[in-house]
Amino acid sequence: MAAFGAVTILMDTLHQNFLQPTPLFPLRNKTKVKLLYKNLSSLRTCLEQYFKVGECDEAVKALEAQMRDVSVELRFQIEHELRLFYLGKSMKLRLQSAQKLLPILSGAIKGGIETMDFNCVMEILRKHFTLPVSGMPPHIYKRVKSFCRQHQLFLYGKENEDDEQESKIDVLRYFIWCVPSQIKKKVKSCFRRERKIERRRYMLLYKAESVIRQELRASYLNKYMKQRIQATQRIRQLFIQGISLTSYIKKDMLKVKNAYHQSNNSQNNNPASLRGLEPDNIMVVDSKSTIQMVGCDDVFNTIMDNLSQQSSKREIVSIVGMGGIGKTTLARRIYEDASFLSHFDHRAWVTISQEYNPRQVFQCLLCSLDPARASHNNGDSNYELAREQVYRLLKHQRYLIVVDDIWSTNVWDDLMRCFQDDNIGSRILLTTRQKNVAEYADSGNHFCHTLPFLDSNESWDLFQSKLCKRLSPEFEKIGREIVDKCKGLPLAIIVAAGLLSNSNQTFIHEWEHIAKCVPALSLDQQGENIIDLSYTFLPHHLKLCFLSFGCFPEDSRMSESEIVYFWVPEGFLKVLRSESMEDVARKNLQDLLDRNLVLIFRDKFDKEFYQMHDVLRELALREAQKENLLCSKKGYDRSLRWKRNESIKSSHISQPWSIQSRICSYNSITPTINTTSLFESLILEGVHAHLKFLRSLRVDCWVINAHNFLAIVGLVHLRSLRIHYILGDLNIHCGLNINYLPLFLLRNLQSLEVSGYSSCEPLHIWGLSQLKIIISDRITLVPPRSVHHNLESIKYLDYRSCTKELFLRIPNLRTLNVITNHRIKCKAPNWFKSLVYLYKVEALEVLYVKHGEFSTIYSMEMTSLENFWPNLKELKLFGTKLKWKDMDVVGKLSKLEVLILYDVKGKKWKPKDGGFRRLRFLKIYWSPLQYWEATSNHFPVLEKLDLVHIKLKEIPSDFAEITTLKSITLSGCLESLISSAKRIQKEQEEYGNDTFVVHIS
Repeated sequence: MAAFGAVTILMDTLHQNFLQPTPLFPLRNKTKVKLLYKNLSSLRTCLEQYFKVGECDEAVKALEAQMRDVSVELRFQIEHELRLFYLGKSMKLRLQSAQKLLPILSGAIKGGIETMDFNCVMEILRKHFTLPVSGMPPHIYKRVKSFCRQHQLFLYGKENEDDEQESKIDVLRYFIWCVPSQIKKKVKSCFRRERKIERRRYMLLYKAESVIRQELRASYLNKYMKQRIQATQRIRQLFIQGISLTSYIKKDMLKVKNAYHQSNNSQNNNPASLRGLEPDNIMVVDSKSTIQMVGCDDVFNTIMDNLSQQSSKREIVSIVGMGGIGKTTLARRIYEDASFLSHFDHRAWVTISQEYNPRQVFQCLLCSLDPARASHNNGDSNYELAREQVYRLLKHQRYLIVVDDIWSTNVWDDLMRCFQDDNIGSRILLTTRQKNVAEYADSGNHFCHTLPFLDSNESWDLFQSKLCKRLSPEFEKIGREIVDKCKGLPLAIIVAAGLLSNSNQTFIHEWEHIAKCVPALSLDQQGENIIDLSYTFLPHHLKLCFLSFGCFPEDSRMSESEIVYFWVPEGFLKVLRSESMEDVARKNLQDLLDRNLVLIFRDKFDKEFYQMHDVLRELALREAQKENLLCSKKGYDRSLRWKRNESIKSSHISQPWSIQSRICSYNSITPTINTTSLFESLILEGVHAHLKFLRSLRVDCWVINAHNFLAIVGLVHLRSLRIHYILGDLNIHCGLNINYLPLFLLRNLQSLEVSGYSSCEPLHIWGLSQLKIIISDRITLVPPRSVHHNLESIKYLDYRSCTKELFLRIPNLRTLNVITNHRIKCKAPNWFKSLVYLYKVEALEVLYVKHGEFSTIYSMEMTSLENFWPNLKELKLFGTKLKWKDMDVVGKLSKLEVLILYDVKGKKWKPKDGGFRRLRFLKIYWSPLQYWEATSNHFPVLEKLDLVHIKLKEIPSDFAEITTLKSITLSGCLESLISSAKRIQKEQEEYGNDTFVVHIS
């Protein structure tokens, strides 16, 4: 059941708004809210400590359902009243601006437009029409919406200013180059344009005055104080109701707990159930040993022969089998086989999935074949271009393409348009559940292989390799019984191993109970019975983490940060005082990984990505729908939401579409559609009606302006907001000035990311007291008036904003990316010295701040950075024009683990002794470095070395003695450098380091 998650989210709501040291909603008396919080904490403790997952009877399940429904209803009603309270402030400001604007607009209409400060009036109008309110009458809402749409370029764009500037430039050009008659004609044209602008301004002011006068006449704005008072009173009443309901459930839980444990104690008194106490019954085996794929050796060898045969014809080989039988694992083993690395000119892997997305597929292929070209093609308009580029890259080239998880013959036909046969020995390997697809794709040689189930010995070997424990005979007997029920399906065996490895291994009755719950596998159900238990026996705190993977598209791969920053805003993570939300999220992700419920992959750049097997994702979707947690509606992706139980619906805010978080993706919108109006209809018609409890929102769109933002800023419970602009082939920049928006309403916001936004004006974020992360293309900030303890990450801050005053007021900043904004002309030559006030910074990146602004570390007399940055672990310097002698200072950083250097000047680098004591990863690219005089003592724990497009002649030979070294990656380097890397590889192998690899591209 999802009761644990519902209770945790309600506790998070109470803490966030009422119980923080500086709460968002100040209460004079916190007694009631503290008592409610205490009751909820007791209920959650009961679930965790007294009722084991997978063992609860019907009475416990009924109480869990009641607990869930009460928690969900309380949270919705409390958050609804909070929203009304916060919007009351917006209504007050809108009333004040309306009262201020009305006499100004009336005077301008009567003839004072020439003398008024038009820009000042426009500034007030912009802020007025971006203030969200509640209770606006429908006829006024219709007029306001129409007005904003009609005049949005005047309100939020720069078109009028550009027209005037262009007129002046054109006149100047004609005065210089043209004959007098042409000058006269151009001047007349400019006057006509100016009169047109004046008329547009007059109509704008006239309509604005009419709309605002109607707003004031309706008097709904005057009710802001009444709305805030009523919301406050209602919240107090909800606390009292919540205390009563939770106390009632708590008493029932204690009764059920006593009855439940009496029955359990009678079973535990049986001596047979206490077997397994001896410590050597289960012995831990070294889990770091490399585990090879179990079984399928014959199929592997046969497919390798098919792909390696001496035939110039393009051959197509298929792997067919049910979900979870190991098709992708086998294909990956073949794809990464060393014998293929030099045999083919190009290799690429693409996953199709049940829902075919051609743009994504061809972008993936292009990224594998030519990453540099793929980085320029990220819009829907480039779908055909990407296909054409893939075709040209593969033409007259011998290639190996793996097409994973294809479901349709139509999709195969679409793909084959760019996989031409040039009779030079190209190969395609596909995996599918559909035998008819494999037969349809067959090239005539009948290279179609159906994966068999594992036999009993192979099944047991796989189980033991995943369990990583040596079992006593008693435990082995139960383990074999469970494995036999898996009927040789690898995924079911892996899930069962993950389930048992995380169970209590002191008492054998734990395993016996799981064995009884595991039914025999029905092949018609594709292992669902056994795999379902991976959710049933999942600890309470992990269940919502598991279910949330259903929100992500099928076969999508997410980075750790994507998952962490998706979970954190939701509030379902149980956090201890000593841990941050982010650390708990990472710990839960690792727990799911240890249970074999999430897969981990590494790309060619050694970056880690996480993915859920499609069979397990289907389980997540099924279970979430049972819990009323996931919904799908036309026009939206799936989202995580809570649906109320009709039996306890007690207020007007009960809505079946009360969505908690959403990943909104508008990538399917094509440029030919009126994207602005479509986006407005989705947001303006949907957000206020159904999404007012939204906590996480991501919007991918073509065009956005402040009018689109009207609904978003009314989502007062948002924790995470990400806006991504899909630019495609067009060089479009965001025309939105975020400072126009009443961001103070998003007081719960913890993460703000806006791509495509680059303004010279300082960003006004200091009203967002909960903000932890801010990301934009270029950010300008001024120091806040007070200290902001929550802000932890800024990307990307203009270097001119780096001042002592700013950093002293954000003392907990841990991640900082610094960049230059070319639109700002002033300079700040001493900005780097201010970075020494970042006492807690752990990751620092400096991008393209040129020599005149950055100088050198030595020239700034900063020769003891380790005293200023005691916690710095990651440092990236891009295009800073630093010299190699500056790296001696960098090497003194006591905790530095990652160092990435771009365009460091100088041909020779001789590090000083005693530096880089903890450096694990070093990357150098686009540098004139030719001579590197270093020993293994200079980089004693180095694990990974990347060298890209540098003139270095050889790697120091002493690097062969670095025992921790795992890999060297070279790209665009000299042959002598490649030879030295291979010599180091040979010596490492002689020392017994068989895992050391050299990547060359």
